[in-house]
Amino acid sequence: MATTIPFHGSFITLEEHFISARVRKENEKDDYSGFPQHMVDKLQDLGDSRIKALDSGGVGVQVLSHGPLNASSSVCAQVNDDLAQAISKNPARLKGFATLPMSEPTAASKELARCVEKLGFVGALVENHSDGKFYDDEQYWTVFEKAQELDVPIYIHPTFASEDMMDHYKGNYPTPVAIALSAFGWGWHADTGLHILRLYAAGLFDRFPNLKIIIGHMGEMLPFQLDRCIRITQQMGKNKGLREVWKENIWVTTSGMFSLGPLACLLQSTEPDHVLYSVDYPFSSNETGSDFLGEIRASGLLDESGFEGFVKGNAEKLLKIRIKCDGRNDGPNGRCGPCTLRNEPECTYGVSKRRRTQLYTPNFSGLQQAQGDAAPSMSGSLAPDSNGTTTHANRSGQGSVFELSTEVCTRLFQAYFESIHPMWPLLYKPLYTSLDYTYPSPNIPEALVLAIFSIGSCVDGVRYPETDGGNGSRQREHCPEPKEFFEESFNLLQQGGEHLSRSAIHILTPSITTCQVLVILALQQHGVAEYARAAILCGLASAMAIELHLHRVHEQNDPVEREIRSRLWWNLYILEKMLSGEQGRPFILRAEESDCPLPSTSESDEFELMTMSSGEESGQRRASMSVKLRTISALHTTISLSIIIEDLYKLIYGLAARKSIRENPVSGDRIRLDLWGRLMQWERDLPPSLTLDLEQLNSVPGVITNVVIMLTEVIMCHRPFILRWTPGKEEENPFTICLQAAYRMCDILEKYLERSTWWPCDMVFSIFVAASILLHHSKQMSEEDGEQSRDRLKLCIHWLSVLGKSWKTAGARKQLLNDLYDLPQVLHDPATNVSVPGEVKAVAKSVSHSGAVGHMTPLPPPSNTVSTIASAEDWTFLRDFGDPTDQFYDWDTELRNLLNSNLQNDLTGYIFP
Repeated sequence: MATTIPFHGSFITLEEHFISARVRKENEKDDYSGFPQHMVDKLQDLGDSRIKALDSGGVGVQVLSHGPLNASSSVCAQVNDDLAQAISKNPARLKGFATLPMSEPTAASKELARCVEKLGFVGALVENHSDGKFYDDEQYWTVFEKAQELDVPIYIHPTFASEDMMDHYKGNYPTPVAIALSAFGWGWHADTGLHILRLYAAGLFDRFPNLKIIIGHMGEMLPFQLDRCIRITQQMGKNKGLREVWKENIWVTTSGMFSLGPLACLLQSTEPDHVLYSVDYPFSSNETGSDFLGEIRASGLLDESGFEGFVKGNAEKLLKIRIKCDGRNDGPNGRCGPCTLRNEPECTYGVSKRRRTQLYTPNFSGLQQAQGDAAPSMSGSLAPDSNGTTTHANRSGQGSVFELSTEVCTRLFQAYFESIHPMWPLLYKPLYTSLDYTYPSPNIPEALVLAIFSIGSCVDGVRYPETDGGNGSRQREHCPEPKEFFEESFNLLQQGGEHLSRSAIHILTPSITTCQVLVILALQQHGVAEYARAAILCGLASAMAIELHLHRVHEQNDPVEREIRSRLWWNLYILEKMLSGEQGRPFILRAEESDCPLPSTSESDEFELMTMSSGEESGQRRASMSVKLRTISALHTTISLSIIIEDLYKLIYGLAARKSIRENPVSGDRIRLDLWGRLMQWERDLPPSLTLDLEQLNSVPGVITNVVIMLTEVIMCHRPFILRWTPGKEEENPFTICLQAAYRMCDILEKYLERSTWWPCDMVFSIFVAASILLHHSKQMSEEDGEQSRDRLKLCIHWLSVLGKSWKTAGARKQLLNDLYDLPQVLHDPATNVSVPGEVKAVAKSVSHSGAVGHMTPLPPPSNTVSTIASAEDWTFLRDFGDPTDQFYDWDTELRNLLNSNLQNDLTGYIFP
């Protein structure tokens, strides 16, 4: 017994079969009813069991084709769609050959084009004849013409004899023997070899000189007879001789044949780069194939280069695919199988040659120098050149071309995981980063890399880092705009996979990666004030998540997969609540329909440290401190808060709820107080490590944001009831509660913003809602009594102004925070006091001196460097907040009117006209 080759994921196999369970069920005739059940089970399985079978035989990529099937165009389309769906779940391990309705040649040609251009298949596998008719008849040549046009091979595979053909195999023996002789016992191979000769004799290869044909089973007997056949066919008068056709147009696999003698004959008669390894799974096992490879290595029939081409290199060239490094290190010298065969110094990531935009793989010169090794070699348009520059060309071949240095790529990646991930841990971080989380893992799909860059580039210091300009000088290096990264990431989703033409339909193919990309792009669009587009992307991701069953318990015992799904689902659930709440849209995802477990708090990003930047207090600099991020624990509290928010918007802002509240205010008031109680209880239930600290100011971003959002929802809970409230218990007064929440929110933001080097764009809606309450209060009170509200309103408007400007340019967050305390000089134009109802004055005094609001840090002195808060056109980024058609959002409209007026710099003049 030969020793099995100990390489994992090193080989490509081409004649590997499956059957569609759906087609088998729907067809009247079951061609597989006589197969053993264990064989049928293997044929129908395209999931974990098949992947395990690949691993057991060292197969990296398996090209799948349906078993013998003479079917209509509609049935073939079903088969191909089923296969594409299965491939989408394991795109690195599975590829597809199209099943074609050869009895309908025109339809077969169109289906081939669809499968290659839309589904990403690498060619087609057709039966050796169509009910006894061979393809030398020119009615079938439209299929071969399309294959040449698409530059994909046609695999001609043996099939069962037709009824007319069976007479040729019957004899003085039982019928089962005749069937065996007509099939795997002889006829399959002889008839397929004959078919190749018929195609040659009919002039197919003269008509289509670049056509690529694959045959299996060591050449279907032709190699043994090849010299004789070449002499005979010389009399046929074809432009291309049979030897030339065999050399240029025919590829041969070893499928189902595991003997050295036939292989030796094949190698002596055929160009080495046209001989391909295959198994014929599940009719032969991958382990048998691996054993045979061991015999080949021991025999010396192939040298190292020839063996590499045989097991994968020749298939990579023919099919235009590449095996991707499996990351395992149990091969020689700690390398995985593919990298061992390529003689790479370390594991790398192979990428399809057909993709124009390659996976980003950084060249970390500093790390390599520290280790004393050369930088790893890179391939593709996102690989650094010798100067350490990464050039990226637009996939479509049009538009901009931009260059990224290794430093910029690394900083973009770090910016995402340092600034965005603590708030939105939707990616399973250990899977995408190096051991010290300083640079991207080479396993990240391209679209995801660019999505990460699109939002990472919104953090200042990344888009314009300083670089060495020579002679000791420093210069600012340009980084592409976030919009460019967004558009290219979206283009990659439309590309849909390797060697596919661009089409929007590809975005609708469900996959974990596509869903992750859509969520990140939705976050990015929210961050640049494209709220409607963010909601659409989020909606598409939500539908895809349901299709992928992310909302359900993942039954397979794979903790990494379970964590990936859990993080993605719950972050998407939170994002959908945030976007829908901000824009007054109905919710799509509901917690009651999900039993997905919460992400694990035992992962490494739960325990990462964050250094709080130093600040100044009473003229003394505070020492910096390191605190645990508690990223996943904070996410748990966000999830529980989002569930309350879902109920709040359903019970108060839903269409039926609005009508009910108007008709039955007493019932609505009970709902309001119940929801308020749940929000307060949520904060009381926070563990000590996640409780907001306003003394030492060492709370992490997730905690701060959660509390601010909770206060926002307190306002949203009570605000619709202010004008409907019947005076009763003062502590239940909705206006008092809203104003206290707005004051407390300003207190929190004022204390923490100056200490943070960045802040999430998620805060804008909260500031907007607080400002609408403060504006309403300011208009109701005298100038003296409303001073605190107006001072805080100035702060909110300034925050909104600076945030709005930065969003339009999609960046400069660090500069944004420097600007936050650069307040404008507000013009004071004292106006006469207005008449205010006594109850509102009482509320004002109650809030002004209430301990519930807390001690407010004195406002900084106004700046003389800025004369205006914002011009009218700067406020368009607030246009999509709320529902302007409903009176529940009237106050938001009122605030927008202030911002869009010419009086936003003179609050006194606006409030007291």
